[in-house]
Amino acid sequence: MTLSGVRPLHMGVVAALAIGFLVVSAYGVLSTTSERILARQAEQAALRWSRYISHEIGSMEDILAGAPLSGRDQEFLEGVREFGTVFGFRLFDSQGRLRLRSDDLNTPKANGPSLRDHSSKAASVVTTGKFHTEMNENTGDASLPAFYVKSFVPVFRKDQTIGVVEVCLDFTAERTQMRDQFAVFALQGDRPDPSGDGNSRCSDPAYDQGVG
Repeated sequence: MTLSGVRPLHMGVVAALAIGFLVVSAYGVLSTTSERILARQAEQAALRWSRYISHEIGSMEDILAGAPLSGRDQEFLEGVREFGTVFGFRLFDSQGRLRLRSDDLNTPKANGPSLRDHSSKAASVVTTGKFHTEMNENTGDASLPAFYVKSFVPVFRKDQTIGVVEVCLDFTAERTQMRDQFAVFALQGDRPDPSGDGNSRCSDPAYDQGVG
């Protein structure tokens, strides 16, 4: 092979490697950005749900202090524990102690916490004012969605944090939609807004006022 033939071959290999590197780098950036957008959407949805139950349950402070659920409150919580993307919750007081689980609403365990049932994640939401969000891939549990998010957000009363709720959300469809959108962005060379403001189904002004 002549030198004139080697040079184009070498340049072609370098170009292919460069393109491969750019594709991998772009995928990493898009993947990280999509996770940020999904986390923000989940936090907004969880915060909206938290504000809704706090508004509807007038005895929220009593429940967080350990009082038993009234019939009306139990009926209400049973109706909203599976609402939209929400499929469960855990309610904590301002110290991070578990007060109520959605799975226990119809059992003697309802609002009967143990001192061992403490969440440092819930407590940190109160002390730092920042949400805590976890994204989870289902590894074979038939009782859980394929992809779900757990978001710890404040429970407010008159703009004061009186507790924390861990909201479990089925985000399987949201992630699929996000991946489809990012595939289009990658082909077109566009980049979505990482804030996710234009894509969120559940916006809440409190989120942008420093709550998160």
